[in-house]
Formats: sequence, structure tokens, C-alpha cells
Amino acid sequence: MGLIYEDERYFSASDVNRFDAEKFDRFIDCLAHDIDRYTADAKILENGYGKYYHNTTYVGQAANASKEFIDRKQFDKFHVESKEVQKELFYKCTDVRDMFREQVDSSPKARIDSETLEFIKRDYRDYYDELEHEGYDIECMAREIENYYGKYGKEVTQPNYRRSMEVYDELCCHGGFMDKCIRKFENFNEDARQHMKRSMIKEHSYDLQKDIKATASSLEGMTVFKTEVERQSVWVNALNASNVVVDPEKLATDIREIIKLSGLKYDKNALIDANIIKTATNLALLNCKSKDEKVLIQNCSASMVSAAAIGPISWDVIYGIVAAAIKAIGASQPWAIAITAFVLLICFVLSCSHDIKRGFERFVSPKEKEENSHIIDIPPKEDKKTIIEGPTAVPQKPSVTDIPSGKVEEKELGHEIFPKTPADEDKPKIMTIQGNEDGLDYSNSDYGKSVVVSEEKMYQQGKHYNKHGRDMGYSSKKEYEQGARDFLEKNRDVAEIYEGTWNDSRGSQAGQRQIIIRHDGKQLIINKETNQIIDYYEGTDLGGFKDLERVQ
Repeated sequence: MGLIYEDERYFSASDVNRFDAEKFDRFIDCLAHDIDRYTADAKILENGYGKYYHNTTYVGQAANASKEFIDRKQFDKFHVESKEVQKELFYKCTDVRDMFREQVDSSPKARIDSETLEFIKRDYRDYYDELEHEGYDIECMAREIENYYGKYGKEVTQPNYRRSMEVYDELCCHGGFMDKCIRKFENFNEDARQHMKRSMIKEHSYDLQKDIKATASSLEGMTVFKTEVERQSVWVNALNASNVVVDPEKLATDIREIIKLSGLKYDKNALIDANIIKTATNLALLNCKSKDEKVLIQNCSASMVSAAAIGPISWDVIYGIVAAAIKAIGASQPWAIAITAFVLLICFVLSCSHDIKRGFERFVSPKEKEENSHIIDIPPKEDKKTIIEGPTAVPQKPSVTDIPSGKVEEKELGHEIFPKTPADEDKPKIMTIQGNEDGLDYSNSDYGKSVVVSEEKMYQQGKHYNKHGRDMGYSSKKEYEQGARDFLEKNRDVAEIYEGTWNDSRGSQAGQRQIIIRHDGKQLIINKETNQIIDYYEGTDLGGFKDLERVQ
């Protein structure tokens, strides 16, 4: 009936009370869904906060202050209070719905407003007034007819509109049915308003938003000191950062102390063969920051390998070669750090190969070419200038002074890749390094086998489904996410795989290391640390990533 009065609503008052049971039920369902989604996202965020808060390696005043902020604000205040406000709103809305069903109308499709009720009452009151006058006239006319024609013995039925008027009176007159409906609806509206007001939801929400805005403003006003540190290394702490020039003779002693501080367990009296030196060279070259550092590592490695060709060499020979290299190259601090890292890696590889037959044989033992492809072999070529001009052809123990002091040939090594140690669970299984005249190309034929995804729901699943999944032909978010998982399983061995850092400063993925699986015009993005699926779409654009490197 509300549609009949739509034209009359044009100039209706702004304070009209309305209630639509179907719309209110849909609102409650949407609110419940939003609360569930917020709770799920909040749980993920809280887990991340927990990992940071309980990580004892983050120390210092800044770390303690940030942990205290997380504990007092994020855990006990912002997160908890936000969820409590949402839950309270949900419970109050269900109370209002139940109150309407009890006081006004129990129908799940009830639709009512006070203005429509007033219109209905007005119209029926007009019908009542018209019936009162017209009915009385009809009754009078009937009595006159009976007076004129009653003498002929004909009975004339006398109409009576009193019962009809009583019905109209009960319906639309003062205190009638329409008044009761309007009064019940107005009472419900007032009760619902007071019920919501007593809950203090509006005040709690306002206070929480005010606190969040004040905290955000304080955080934005902080001065952030960004330290330019590209990587953390144990040997940086051991070297004196204020010294520009390093004493070559003292460096060997410093390296011994650094190895002791690192906690690596190895046989100090063990002899080192060429395979161990080559394996350590691979890792050291991958971690060099400049071309000069790479050339220095190559020179030292070649000198050590040449010495080890006669037989395994001792630590004294290694320390002597290192000291001579630093003295010859100029003894600047960055190169000293690179050399220190190289010796540490030799120590590390040695500690991992204490039982060659059982433990580390597949990495350092001479095997077939395809099994030993991760080892860099830099033999001198007849038509090329040799890298090291030191050891003579006479089989004798080389001297540490064989390292030249002049310029040596440099080899372009390509882009830099930080290495993964064998202790890392997510490391590539086999690293292939192929050399050519232009540089070294890095590839990893088995990287895809180590890529896994967690059972956690896709990051921003609904948003990415609406943006990509529908156009890709998926009929639901669940089917879209399963398609992403199937894409990985089907193409992990043949796909191009990249690693990069997400460069967008917005969102929780900012600065996170991501794995990009590309095949057949499609790309799958996975968070490297959490193994959560981030996105799946058609296209090959990688513009949003920095520090990008191909690993398969």
C-alpha cells in the first residue's frame, strides 16, 4: 500500500520513522560478514605483531618502545576495542529486530513507516465521514418511501449503516486500530533508540577513532633515522668501523677472533682441499657488493686452489694468502670485509663437511659434471691472460707473496644475488652458475620444487577475484583461489620464477619479499616468508617490484 502514497511523500517530513524487516535482516547479515572478515584479518595481523613482540633479537630503546606500543595499543586497546564495538553493534541490531517482531509485526517481510499509517488513517476517516452523511440521507429516503407506499401493503427494507460506522470508528477514529498501530510503532522506535543509546556505541566508536587518529598523528610526527645498511654481517662488528685502512698482519688475528665469535664448530687442524675453497668461493662471489671485491675474491681463490692442487693446505697458508692480498690490493676496509666473509665461508663449508662420505659429499666431492655444476672452475685459458700470475710450474708449496700487486684481469659477474646458506629451509636445492665472456648467468632448475603455499586464504581474495578472477573465467572466489594453487602445481617445473621486493608503500605487503611464478601469460605472486598466495592474474608486468632477480 505504500506505493499508493509515493506522490504524497514528495513533501514528507524528514523525521518520518520507517522500518523494513527485509532490509534490516540484510544489514545484519552484511555486518556479521564484515565482522568475521575483520576478525580473520586482525588475527593475521596479531600473529605478525606477536612474532615481532616475542623476537628477542630486536633489542634497544627503539625496539622496546615499539614492543610496548604494540602491547599497550595494538593488542590491549585498538584491536580489542574495535572488535568489541563491532560485536556490541551486532548484538544491539539483533535486539532491535527481535523487539520489532514482538511489538509491531512478526512477519519477516514487514515494511512500515509512520507517514503511511497517517495517510491510511486519514483516508479511512474521510470514508467514515462520507458514510455518516450519505448513509443518513439514504436511511431518511427509505423511511419516506415506506410512508408513501406502505399503505399498499408493500414492505420496504430499511437500510442501516450503524454497524458499518462502528467498524470504521474502531478502525480509524480516536483510539482505534490505526492509532494503536501508530502508537506501537512510535513506542518501538523510542525503545529502540533508547536501547541503542544506552549501549554507548557511538561514544565508544568516537573515542576509539579519536585515539587512533591522535596516535597516527604522533607516529607521523616522529623523526625516523634511516641507517644505510645493506646487510647484517658478524664480521662488521668485529672490525673497527672508524679505521679506513686495515693492517694486513692484524687481519689474520682478527679473522680468527671473528670465527670464534661466530660460534662455528670446525677442526682447527684440518687441511682444506680445493673443493671446499671452490664451494666457499661460489657463496662469497654471490655476496660481493662491487666488481673490485669479486676480483679480489677470485684472485685469492685462484691462489688457494693453485696451492691446494699439490695437496690440502693448512689454515696458516690461507691466512698468509689473505694478508698478502690485502697488502697488495691497498688494504681498504670494504675489501677487508669481503676477504673476512670469504674466510668465514671457508670455515662454514668445512664445518658442514666434517663427514664427507655421509654429510656433504654431494656438494664438495668430485663427481660428474652435472652433479658438480654449482662449483665455479676458473682454469687459465691459453688465449686469455691468466687471472693469477703467481705460482710457478715447479711443484712446490707456493709463497703468499705470489699474489701480484698490480692490476689483474676483471671478470663481469652479472647482477648480485644474496646467497642462501644450507641451514635455510627454503633454499634452492641446486645452484647452477655458468660462466661466459659477458659475465655469469644465474639459474636454478630446481627452485620451483621448493616453492610451497600455505593453507591460509588468498590475500584480499574478494578484491583480487573481482579484479582478475571474473575475467579469467572463474565463477567464485573459492574456484579462483583453487585455480591459483593448481597453476603452481602444474607449472612449477617449467615456469619462469623471479624473486623481488614489493615496492608499493601501501598495504601490509609493502617491502615484503615475493616469489613470482610466470607461465603461459599468467603470473602467481606468493609471499616468500609466509607462503601466502598474494595475487593471481593474466599478464607479465613486474613494474611493482624492485631488486628483481630470476631464480628459475
